[in-house]
Amino acid sequence: MEILLVDDNELVQVRLSRSIQKLYENISVYKAADCKEAILLFSQVNPNLVILDISLPDGSGIDLLRAMKKRTPGYHIYVYQLRYRRI
Repeated sequence: MEILLVDDNELVQVRLSRSIQKLYENISVYKAADCKEAILLFSQVNPNLVILDISLPDGSGIDLLRAMKKRTPGYHIYVYQLRYRRI
């Protein structure tokens, strides 16, 4: 199984991909930090699942979602947004 993880925060990428790989065997996690890289990997890898952050440096995750859905109708993509706040 291949997962495409799209998030511009490197710490989130590392922690989430490690957690996924610890829980499940035989999973490859491909990481992209922006829309351009995500579209390229999406086309090359054809992942089974995309985990997508909404806020990306070069565009909206929602626009990226639409582009991915247009390329592959019926495809399921999990979308999330994290907010950081200093205490």
